[in-house]
Parts: sequence; structure tokens; C-alpha cells
Amino acid sequence: MAAEPVICAIPAGGIPPGGLEVARALKAPPLRMAVVRKVQVPWNPEAGFGAVTWNGQVFLNHPLVNALALSDAEVNAAVAKAKKNVKERIAKFAGGREEPGIENRTAILIDDGLATGYTMLAAIEAARAGLPPARSSRRSPPPDRFTPSTS
Repeated sequence: MAAEPVICAIPAGGIPPGGLEVARALKAPPLRMAVVRKVQVPWNPEAGFGAVTWNGQVFLNHPLVNALALSDAEVNAAVAKAKKNVKERIAKFAGGREEPGIENRTAILIDDGLATGYTMLAAIEAARAGLPPARSSRRSPPPDRFTPSTS
């Protein structure tokens, strides 16, 4: 018999409401937190150029870092801020539990929206970094617009 799926929400200011709905619909065990934080552009905190995950992995969009002409000091400061925020969110939303507990289980990652998609991509890669789940799936509302890179 297959293990129950694990519903992992990526919290921003709180738990994405869709995560609770999916967990209820699937009669899944309690919602788990997959804590990921975008690495913010220094002069625009709404924009990100990467993400930091619950297990300390850092994912950077190097072409964007270069296009924004960010210095190493700016990148390092932004990554340090994101890492600190991940630790705070783990304490707040995950009760101090770093790992969402998806080993050998179907993992459904839920976010309340995608801007660049880097936080979701980072969450997927972090989930794959441990013992791989049986399957993974991602769910989020579609972005308002998506322009694929031509380079």
C-alpha cells in the first residue's frame, strides 16, 4: 500500500489557503511547511534573483544577477538576509522542524503564486536533494504572464 501523500505549503506571510484545501480534499495528514525564501533585489524587495531553502541550499539566477550588476557584497548580504528569514520561518511555521518529511512519499508542493518561479524551483530541488519522494507534484495559480527566456 502506498504511503499517504504529503502536502507541503510554501509559506509567505502565512500558510497558503490552497494548501489546507488540498490537504482536506485528499484526506492527507497534517500540512507540512516547505520553507523557502526569495533572495531579494536590494532596491526592490518585491523582486527576487534567487531563493534559499529549508535545508540551506541557495539557488541564484546568475544571468539576472549579472543584468542587475549586483556586487558580490550585495549578493552575499541578500543571501544572508534570506537565510535568516528561512530560520525565522522554520521556527514560526514549522515548529522548528527543518525538513518537511517527504522521504519515499508523494510530495505535493503548494505556493500561493509564482512570479519568477524560483522559489518553487528551489523547493523542488531541495525536496529532491534528500531521499527522493515517490513522486512530486507542484500546484500554484498560474502567473499573470509568462515570457520564456530566449537565451
